[in-house]
Amino acid sequence: MLASQLPYYVKFTFNCRASKECYSTSDKEYLSFFRYKTTKEPISTLRIGDEISIYTDEGVFKDYVITGVEVRDIFDNLELMNFGAHSEDCEEISGKEKKCLFSIFVTMDLNK
Repeated sequence: MLASQLPYYVKFTFNCRASKECYSTSDKEYLSFFRYKTTKEPISTLRIGDEISIYTDEGVFKDYVITGVEVRDIFDNLELMNFGAHSEDCEEISGKEKKCLFSIFVTMDLNK
């Protein structure tokens, strides 16, 4: 079974406070828009200091550097997962919305 076929997934939130840009998804396929800056390969790991590019709705890549990674919302009751529950979270979710097992919150800065 492919991860994209699961009814549940991890919620990823990528937040750039400086530019007020936020990307949030629980859709594995949507993560294909998040690439390593140098190789343009889809991300498979997230580490502080990684340089990533995100393909935006405007059809361009924007470059960022990861400054933090947090695992959040580790609950037994999945009904407690609530989009927008954190003040730093995005207002909208991108891709197909799925129930989340837990969330990974990634902070980033613009990389020029």
